[in-house]
Amino acid sequence: MNRWIEFVESRNWAFGGGGNGDHQEFSGFICRGERGSLTEQDRGAIQEWLKQQDWVTDFAVQELQDVWHGYDWPACLTIKYGFSLQAISNAP
Repeated sequence: MNRWIEFVESRNWAFGGGGNGDHQEFSGFICRGERGSLTEQDRGAIQEWLKQQDWVTDFAVQELQDVWHGYDWPACLTIKYGFSLQAISNAP
């Protein structure tokens, strides 16, 4: 998980979420650490990074959503050690 946090912070993003009881899955959402929205390019960077991680057995990155005007929880992003993650925007 440290590598995931380092990756997110290196992009000046924020991640909110948590894991399940058996510690085999993690899910949450990602947004920018400042005003603005993630882009499709950011979403692609997340997917590419996850593909390169040997500890990730499976993942799902949903479509971009607006964090201020309704998003579908729980699975923004899901990663299974895999884990899952959803990238969402933080600005209208």
